[in-house]
Amino acid sequence: MKILSAIAGLSGLTLICFACQVKQTETSTATTDTLANDTAMTEADIAELVENDTTANDCVRSEPEPVLKKAVYPNETFQRQPNGNAIEATDLANNDRLIIYHKGCEYYWLTFRFETSRFQADTTDVPYWMDKAVGFMRDIRKGLDAGVDTDNGTEAIARLLKEKKTAELTEEIVFQEGSIRSAATLDRIQKIDDGHYAIELSFFTGPL
Repeated sequence: MKILSAIAGLSGLTLICFACQVKQTETSTATTDTLANDTAMTEADIAELVENDTTANDCVRSEPEPVLKKAVYPNETFQRQPNGNAIEATDLANNDRLIIYHKGCEYYWLTFRFETSRFQADTTDVPYWMDKAVGFMRDIRKGLDAGVDTDNGTEAIARLLKEKKTAELTEEIVFQEGSIRSAATLDRIQKIDDGHYAIELSFFTGPL
């Protein structure tokens, strides 16, 4: 009887140990799975933080925000780019179109691209197209809320045309002096196709 009891006790102990071993294996597996999931989440979070920190640390300029008022331009679209820049666009009257490029790092920089079929002239006629650019900027003034004084910049371009009667492409037109300057440039005159042209001008302020 004593021998039978001992054998039974030993069998029971073996079963208990086996159950403990299975339990430990299950716990270990569950822990491994949890750690794997936590590691994956952490890596994703770190990647996102690094991307955000890089943008914030590399650029003094804050993250781009729309400058067109939705109340005035309800069809306005705004899309941030992976490089920290952004593109904003809207349709204008007379089948014209406006695209705004948000750029800059140490500078707050906006480039306005007006696409039109209402005006036609040689792309080398800078004063003609600069005058049209002034007209476009005045037309959108009430629907614009930008971090650079585009109104003063636009009038500075108009004064230059009136005084000099001529202008050069990419000539810097400073309209605010100081440690943080503000200026404008006419960057590009492009013939898109027959009867369809684009004018690009920039306003920028900095270094910030």
